[in-house]
Amino acid sequence: MSSLFLLAFVAGLVLNVILLIRGTERWSRREVVRRLDAFGRELRLGRISLRTPIAASMAGAFGLTGYLLTRFTALGTLTTVAVAASVAAVAVISAVLTIKQWAVPHALRDAPDERFALQGQLATVSTEIPFGAEGEVAYQIDDRRFTTRARSVDDSPLARGTDVVIDRVEEGVVFVEDWARVEQRL
Repeated sequence: MSSLFLLAFVAGLVLNVILLIRGTERWSRREVVRRLDAFGRELRLGRISLRTPIAASMAGAFGLTGYLLTRFTALGTLTTVAVAASVAAVAVISAVLTIKQWAVPHALRDAPDERFALQGQLATVSTEIPFGAEGEVAYQIDDRRFTTRARSVDDSPLARGTDVVIDRVEEGVVFVEDWARVEQRL
């Protein structure tokens, strides 16, 4: 019987390692509503599936508890299985409630600052940026090319074809800095 508990524990460990590598977020293939960011790019909505983490936690807690009970107590097989299942259920329920009551509300309140969504993105000046005025830059994400209005971070002029780095976005205008200057700081 201890080998069954040991197998459950190892299965829980393996599932947890897979979750560490792959994560729990899955991209929805069927979206009814398509969301766009400030530049008109499509945002895919992710969803989190808790089935695998719950199964991994349940198997790990069940296996560990059952194995320890078979090794260090004289309980019968049925009692050992019942206690191990109860401990696993309590562990998973308390973890899910902790996530539901604490982690999810905090994550929902922590909205990402869209001004910095493109920070660090490389771009090229496609229309000259004059001193203190707007021009245009082009950048590429996932084999799609985007162009948008741009200004220099320090209001310096930037010639067409200059490689730049996006610093922030404000009211649909990206603020960029010459890549050569950024590279010197690195």
